[in-house]
Amino acid sequence: TELGWGQGFGSGKVCGQSNIVQDGAGGSLCLDQAVTLEVAQSLCNSIGARLCDISEIENGETTGTGCSHDFKSVWSRTRCDGNKVWRKNGNGSGNRTCSWPASTGFVRCCADESTL
Repeated sequence: TELGWGQGFGSGKVCGQSNIVQDGAGGSLCLDQAVTLEVAQSLCNSIGARLCDISEIENGETTGTGCSHDFKSVWSRTRCDGNKVWRKNGNGSGNRTCSWPASTGFVRCCADESTL
């Protein structure tokens, strides 16, 4: 992709990544702390990506994309129960958790296939 990420394990039209914090030298690092939904969205947007849909996480788009987040609860952008948002393990395993935006979760971002 334009972001330099490999293809995901799911559809091939979406890729995921966890190394999202810019290091100032043209590389990226892991964010190994849980953050609120607002911070997660901001981090993904700052690199030209977005939070993944819950279906993308469940389809394996974010599996093995770094930072040991496969078994940590990561944010999605999919709403549930009004103002809450789904979270799930970064590899798509386990149960969904419907979470308040002010709670904290880990970050994996998604990007779509270029349509140029």
